[in-house]
Amino acid sequence: MNNGKPETTDTVVKQDQELLASITRLMPLDLIPNDYKQELIGSPVKLRTVLTKAFVPAISVVVGKDEAAIKDWWVKFYQKYFNLKVDLSAVKIPDYQEGFDWVIIIAQSLTISQVLKALKRYMKVYLYKDNLSDKDVPTNDRDAKNGSYAVRFRKRVEADEELKNYSANDLKENNVVGITLLERLIMELAYFEETDGKHLDINNWTLCSGSRYSGGDVPHVDWGPGYDELYVGWSFLGDAVGYLRARAAVSC
Repeated sequence: MNNGKPETTDTVVKQDQELLASITRLMPLDLIPNDYKQELIGSPVKLRTVLTKAFVPAISVVVGKDEAAIKDWWVKFYQKYFNLKVDLSAVKIPDYQEGFDWVIIIAQSLTISQVLKALKRYMKVYLYKDNLSDKDVPTNDRDAKNGSYAVRFRKRVEADEELKNYSANDLKENNVVGITLLERLIMELAYFEETDGKHLDINNWTLCSGSRYSGGDVPHVDWGPGYDELYVGWSFLGDAVGYLRARAAVSC
C-alpha cells in the first residue's frame, strides 16, 4: 500500500530496521567488560563516537598539495557530518606558503549553530553563553554567506607559538590575519575526523582574532582535558598572555 512516501524512503527505513536488528542479534556483549558497558550507558556522546567509528567509513587524510584531493576530502566531510552535498569546484584555495599546510574549507551559508550541533554529537561542548549563534558573532574577517571559501593554517595541535602574548589589538596593529570562530570550530571537527577522535589546544587557547562577539570581545576556544570538553569562551581585546594564541591565516 502506498502511504505517500517515496519508495526509496521506504527502502532506507527497511534497511535501518534490518541493520538494527542484526546489530542487536550479533553484538558481542559477552566480550565487552561490564565497567565499559556502564561507561557507554552513562555517556551517549561517547557511545555515538564509538558507533560512528565502527560503522561510518573514515575519510582518507589528505597529504600534499593536491587541490582536487583536498576538495574531495571536504566534500566527504560535509556529507558525513552535516549530510550536506556541497559543490566546491569553484573554490579558490590560497597559494601554498611554507608551513601553512592545513586547508580549511567553509561551505556556503554554514552557521555556527550547525557546527555546534555537529560537535555536540561527538563531544561535550561548554559555551560561555547558552544557544550561541551567528547573531552573537556579527563581525568576522571572512564568512561564507555568498559562497564557500578556503583558508590555510599551520597544521598544529596548539595555536601558533609565534603569536603568544599578542592581544587582538596587537595582532590588528601588526596586520596579522587570524582565524575566525567558525573556522576554529570546523577545524576541531576536521581534526577529530583525521585523528580518530583527538582534539586541539590541549595546553593553550586559540584566540579567534578574526571574530568579535556582539559586545566587542574576542572568542577563544580550547580543549579542557580536565573537564573532557570543548570550551568556547571570550577574552578582552587587550588580553595578552602566553597561553592565549591566535592562529595565523592565509586567505585569498
